[in-house]
Amino acid sequence: MKVARGFCDLNIAAGTDLKATVLKALTMGYQTVAINTEITDNTTPDTKRKKKRGDFPNVPPPPKLILTEADLRKHNITRDPIILTRITLTYSDPGSPFLSKYRDVIKQYDVIAFTPTTEVALKQTVSQNLVEVDIISLSAVEGETRFSRKLLHSAIEKNIYYEVCYGPCIVGSGSRQQTISLAHSLHRKIRSANIIVSSRARTPDQLRPPYDVMNLDDSSG
Repeated sequence: MKVARGFCDLNIAAGTDLKATVLKALTMGYQTVAINTEITDNTTPDTKRKKKRGDFPNVPPPPKLILTEADLRKHNITRDPIILTRITLTYSDPGSPFLSKYRDVIKQYDVIAFTPTTEVALKQTVSQNLVEVDIISLSAVEGETRFSRKLLHSAIEKNIYYEVCYGPCIVGSGSRQQTISLAHSLHRKIRSANIIVSSRARTPDQLRPPYDVMNLDDSSG
């Protein structure tokens, strides 16, 4: 994988405003960004029995973002950026064949992240050996702040990082409070070890400069 440098935003959502969002991040001082493709496995025990081989949705290839020298000059970007590809898989059923079926495609991405929505899914994310997990991205919902301290620490022992995204704080007051609660819960349980903060920005206006992100905890209080 390419070596990251400088300030990093490891979660810029792939979408229609991707190029504009990445360029805005670079003008703000980020030197490394990861373009995130989000996949949700909605398989449940019932639907799993009904599905036939090949019925799972195809995992898209890593998005290709081409930034020309003219793009960089226009935005006064003087250093070539590091652009990484990332995939984030959200799932709840650890028995789903999704991971084993698509592991070769998933491994094509520079950064591999999971959003487990149940404790058994988190346990499987940490213990499985099909792919190397870089990030566990916790969604800012109440249920996901209740994972056990022991389980959270087991991921840290494997050098997996937890991600908190500040983008929801910008969307609305409810999402902002949920994000703050999640951050406080992680601080209590793992003393802020192995935590990264990303934007999950879908549009340029959802980005904040690196030093503003550093001060989010102080400004939330």
